[in-house]
Amino acid sequence: MKKILLIGFAAVISWSCVPEENVKSAEIHEDSVIVDVRTASEYESGHLETAFNIPYTEIAARIAEHVKDKEQRIAVYCRSGRRSGIAKKTLETMGYTSVTDAGAYAALKAQEDSARMNRHQRLNQIQVVGSHNSYKQAIAPALMNIIAQDDPQLARSLDYSHVSLTEQLDLGLRSLELDLFHDPEGGRYARPYGLYGVPGMTQPASPDYDPDNLMLQPGFKVLHVQDIDFRTNCLTLKTGLQEIKAWSDAHPKHLPVIITMNTNDAVIDRPGFTHPVPFDSDAYDALDRAL
Repeated sequence: MKKILLIGFAAVISWSCVPEENVKSAEIHEDSVIVDVRTASEYESGHLETAFNIPYTEIAARIAEHVKDKEQRIAVYCRSGRRSGIAKKTLETMGYTSVTDAGAYAALKAQEDSARMNRHQRLNQIQVVGSHNSYKQAIAPALMNIIAQDDPQLARSLDYSHVSLTEQLDLGLRSLELDLFHDPEGGRYARPYGLYGVPGMTQPASPDYDPDNLMLQPGFKVLHVQDIDFRTNCLTLKTGLQEIKAWSDAHPKHLPVIITMNTNDAVIDRPGFTHPVPFDSDAYDALDRAL
């Protein structure tokens, strides 16, 4: 089994560590002049990078030193938003037409620090939670019973499943794994032995498998072990990537989603089992085109 790492659907990295306190903040337009209306000592203890200080009690007398154009965007902030609200009203009374009460310094500072970190963040500095065999559904009980009778240890190793890729991404997972089988003509994995051919499987083989006949189509298939562990949340590579992309499009500021792909051509030398198509150079060229 060979592994390929695909860094896919890498959106803008955006997160912030805003303190959990009763503060408010607003977006500051990039063209704004930023005024810290706290006291001088508060300003000296820490302030936004491009802000200058005019205490709110002095803003009427001193704002013209810095801003003469009354249509210039101005953003004011303080500790909690009370003083910045007063400063905003003062400036508007003086005729300034584009004043934003940006609110609380702590929240704004967290946003500024987060943006600075994001500008310098590298992929190898990010840790994410992921899943193994992310596509895997549970083996039907009828087949699992037969596997357990034949090889209890194997049955235990296969006895797990995952929710859909979308649900995993909603839970916060950002690393997914897909196992690929090459099927250039289509149909090679459409009738798994564990569904149609196992002697002694007297219980129903439900749930339904491939109701849309996707396994009959040419292309890369996603499954764990041919003929015995074939149930999957995404039958094909195409549908799996489409699902991930749809989630990505709906969450445009998510962290990069890391997708590991295992190319599988291992042969299980037992009667009735499908022999995979070898993953040779032609198969990898086809995979390149599919991606």
